[in-house]
Amino acid sequence: MYTIVHNMSYVFVNKFSVLIVWLLILSLEGSDAFACSLWAAIGDRSKDGGALIGMTWDAPQGLRGELRLVIPKKGSRYLGLFPRRSRNSNNVVAGINELGLVVSAANADSISFRKRLAGSGNLLKTILTSFATVDAFLTNKSLISQAQPAFLIVADCAKIALVQIGTRGKYIVAVRENGLLYQTNHYTHQSLLKENELYIENSILRLNRLQYLLAVHPGVFSIEDFLAIADDKGNGPDNSIWRVGSLEKKEKTLARWVVYLSKNSPPELYFKILNPGVNELNYEIKLDRAFWTEGTE
Repeated sequence: MYTIVHNMSYVFVNKFSVLIVWLLILSLEGSDAFACSLWAAIGDRSKDGGALIGMTWDAPQGLRGELRLVIPKKGSRYLGLFPRRSRNSNNVVAGINELGLVVSAANADSISFRKRLAGSGNLLKTILTSFATVDAFLTNKSLISQAQPAFLIVADCAKIALVQIGTRGKYIVAVRENGLLYQTNHYTHQSLLKENELYIENSILRLNRLQYLLAVHPGVFSIEDFLAIADDKGNGPDNSIWRVGSLEKKEKTLARWVVYLSKNSPPELYFKILNPGVNELNYEIKLDRAFWTEGTE
């Protein structure tokens, strides 16, 4: 059972005060995440050897949602992105917990909707409330094999992991202590290619664009580099990392989520939303101990 602190808000904190800021991002009924682009860098490819995690969150035009600070009765607190109308904690699509573990998710759009619903739908919530490190999560193999098909990037300050979860308990994991990982909405690992029942052109084109942007960048990535990747529109209105949607029926990007996990200082979240009829909003949040505790205990 969960207690949600301010259903449509999250908490900015400094040493002296707690400021509740109301946010609306996206909105979608049901258990699915959205089409997303995910990428991460760590070690010798990231600022000061820490981890950088990027995500853009796409949805049908007109949808909204929210960022919530969740305080469970058992387990770690976390800040998560949710569909606005859903009160179901299982619907979190990205989050960071108070222990410094980050997870972001993308739909497995290349398999049928019916198959996407097979399995447990509480994986992200369980990761955020139950684990402090990538290694601790990956040792729980039954949790992954019983989950619904999806793609995840999970990160702490020392390690990043890409998890591709297929049907009937099949999954693969790629782990990096130095290097890059990236994913969109179709299976790319050789052992899971047969899972791709549907041809999702925009997922393939976004993956190619993401791969290009990461490949052409020399050396170490900074926070500014990841923000620039998230904002990239170089592949057109429907196939870029930041999608603006060429037609009303086309999906568009409404949120950007970039997290920096330093080995020597609190995590930092760089967050942007662009809701219908609302001015673009940008936030930089230091997730120090005060953020998780002041005004919530």
